[in-house]
Amino acid sequence: MTPAEMVFLAIASIASVVSLVARWTSKDSSGAQAPTIGALVAIAGLTIVATLRWIATGHPPIFGTYENSIASSIAVLCVVVWLDLRSVAAVTSWHTRLLAAWAPLTLAYGQFFASTRLPLTISERSLWVDLHVTFAWAAYAVLLSASMAGVARLIDPDENHHEMLDASIVRGIGMGFALFTGVIVVGSVYTHELFAEWFRWEIVEVFSAATWLAYGLALHARLISGWRGRRLAWLVIVVVPLLLCSFWSWSIYQNTYHFFDIVPVPAF
Repeated sequence: MTPAEMVFLAIASIASVVSLVARWTSKDSSGAQAPTIGALVAIAGLTIVATLRWIATGHPPIFGTYENSIASSIAVLCVVVWLDLRSVAAVTSWHTRLLAAWAPLTLAYGQFFASTRLPLTISERSLWVDLHVTFAWAAYAVLLSASMAGVARLIDPDENHHEMLDASIVRGIGMGFALFTGVIVVGSVYTHELFAEWFRWEIVEVFSAATWLAYGLALHARLISGWRGRRLAWLVIVVVPLLLCSFWSWSIYQNTYHFFDIVPVPAF
């Protein structure tokens, strides 16, 4: 990690924490701008870090847990800002409070892994991979938002917010399920190019298939069976462990071709 990268990462991390604290300490929407500005500063700082690494390595920040913690945090904060801009009341809502917390937590998690700049392996040098990861972090952020709206639906005592939270759950499931379908389709195509198989029984693909089915079940429960309110909220909350395993199990479990925290071997 270069000094410039360290500085901008620190700025982004501090801004994400400031944004989060401002959300939790604000009693109403009178100070609504501060949390959103903090999130925007964090996005800008992380984007600069990602760009610096992209220039140095020749690929987007998608290689290893450290780089993916940056990409994930950008995606989550973009959804947070989108929610802020849709409604002033959302800035200090339980929904954005819970969702915004994932950015600094994810950045902190990434610090436990090597930040060495590495070129992509030959098998990863493909636009299919770039498209796969873009769909992945977009789907992750939107589905996580839906699940955090579910948590907010259970703990928010203000019944006037429940209708808005119900709508956020349904909207998030629908958009996230579509994006996650893109993740699986693009990943399957590239898996077929690499291994002549559309699906492999390995941990990331199994968790991804289970997550896709689980959120699909939630969408079906809402559209076909008419589930809403606390029942639908509990359903999207129960799925969160599957979502986290789909996107982060590869960072601690090495027996998968999705593992990218490779230790560089010095040349002799």
